[in-house]
Amino acid sequence: MKKSQRLNKQTQFSILYQNGVKIDTKSFRIIYRKNSLSLSRFSVIVSRRFGKAVQRNKAKRIGRTLFDQLSKTKHLACDIIFFPNKSFLTEPKISLIRDFDSVIEKIGL
Repeated sequence: MKKSQRLNKQTQFSILYQNGVKIDTKSFRIIYRKNSLSLSRFSVIVSRRFGKAVQRNKAKRIGRTLFDQLSKTKHLACDIIFFPNKSFLTEPKISLIRDFDSVIEKIGL
């Protein structure tokens, strides 16, 4: 993931929290908002309640790869915050890809 595709400023996060749309699935939550850029920006947020550092880092890696795979096939122009649930690591990867793709289709991006 390129630096230009990362959400990393507090103002970007606060705008998404206030004006973004939330979508829940059984293994993750997404908050998104369309932006005026030609690319999409992404961030994965995993709290300490999720588990130990190894589990949190694994969830972040999987979330980023889901986004990378999707952004290669589809042109997105939105900001996305991704929150994995505890069941995220136990789900098969194909199921996660299908869920993520269906959420993106659902929001019309």
